[in-house]
Amino acid sequence: MNETVAALLGVALGGAFSLIGQWVGSSRSHRFARGETDRQARISAVADFSRALVEYRMAALTRGMTTFQRGAASEDQLETHRRARATAWHAYYRIQMLLPESPVAVGARALVEEVGDLKHATNEETADQQADAIRERLTALVTDAARELS
Repeated sequence: MNETVAALLGVALGGAFSLIGQWVGSSRSHRFARGETDRQARISAVADFSRALVEYRMAALTRGMTTFQRGAASEDQLETHRRARATAWHAYYRIQMLLPESPVAVGARALVEEVGDLKHATNEETADQQADAIRERLTALVTDAARELS
């Protein structure tokens, strides 16, 4: 009888330890999957921001060049510029939400503001130089984000 009790106790303990092991493994797996999902969301946010900023930069540059050449931008150009600006800010807010303490978020905000400052360029050459500098800083931001998120 003692052998039967010992066998049953051994089976019960073995099952309990097995269940605990499965629970721990499952928990680790879930944390890893969640971390990878979050990382992919951050990468997507940076990519979307890059696209939005390039479009905003192009709309701002087109608006500025037209203003230099014709004295004023068309209503279509102004609307395109407004939409591009709104999209860029939206993309920035997504980065801020997903990477709140990151230098990437700080750099992203600075870039959106720099594109907004293109309207203060006094001539086409200055506007082109500012736009090129923005593109270079965006490239550096994306490179830094890739390092941070890898």
